[in-house]
This record gives sequence, C-alpha cells and structure tokens, in this order.
Amino acid sequence: MTLARRLPGTILIEVTERKPAALVALGDTFLATAEGEPFKRLEPEDPVDLPLITGLRADALSEDREGTMRTIRRGIDLAAEYEHGALAHRAPLEEVHVDTDGTFSVLVGRGAMQLVLGAPPFRRKLDQAARVVAELEKRGAKADSIMLDNDARPERVVVRMR
Repeated sequence: MTLARRLPGTILIEVTERKPAALVALGDTFLATAEGEPFKRLEPEDPVDLPLITGLRADALSEDREGTMRTIRRGIDLAAEYEHGALAHRAPLEEVHVDTDGTFSVLVGRGAMQLVLGAPPFRRKLDQAARVVAELEKRGAKADSIMLDNDARPERVVVRMR
C-alpha cells in the first residue's frame, strides 16, 4: 500500500492486492506469491487448494530472504510442472518437500507416494515416474517411494514397494 498527499486537500491511497500461489510451512503456514514471497499467515477464510511447500526452516526468511524466495519459486514451478504431467490425474499432488540440501521430493495421491526428484530439471524425472507408476499398476503393485534422484545414472530408478 502506498500513500501520497496531493495539495491542497487530497490523500491518494493505492492498494496492491497479492494473489496467493502456494502455501508455505515456515513454522506457521503462510500464503506466498508466485514470486516466492510469503506475505500473510494462513487464516480460516484463506484458500487452501494451493500447493503446499514444506521442509523450510522457520528462520529461513530472516537468514536468507532471496535464497528462500528462490527455493519457494522452484517449489511452485515444480508443482505447476507436476500438474501438467501425465501422473497428475492418477495421483494428485499433496505436497512439495524441500530437503535441507535443497533437493526436492513430492508426495502424491491419497496414499502419499513419495517421488524423490533431487535437483532440477524435473520434467524428465516426472515423465519417468509416470512410466514407472503405469508399469506398477499393470502388475497390480503399489510403490511407497520412487527415487529418481540419481544424476550420475539418470536411467536408474529405485522403487520401494508397499
């Protein structure tokens, strides 16, 4: 919000409304913009049908605001990329998790299957996860976790079964 005074007797008030793009767990849960800026503590009347980003420390913003915002943006981008992928209709996105080393994983579906993605780029890894899940479904099997984070051998996938 900005205030300005125009003489002789006018005050101008400009309000800029922020649009939430994600929920971010930073101790409390906050709404964050598409630019990754947490701007408001979540309240009961706020939207909750947004991607949830977890794993960030409560003091992350005060220690490294730009770096934390960049990480939140990556999480929002990952959520959007997942939503446009082949797996999204089978297993809706529940959570984007950031590990302490800056790598990412997502929890998907009602059974909270974990896709360990590692570092970006994510498109190939998400496509590979969709192929693995389709093959498991053909076999009548379910995975607890699919690890796609082996950057040295990207063709190698590890699946932990239920």
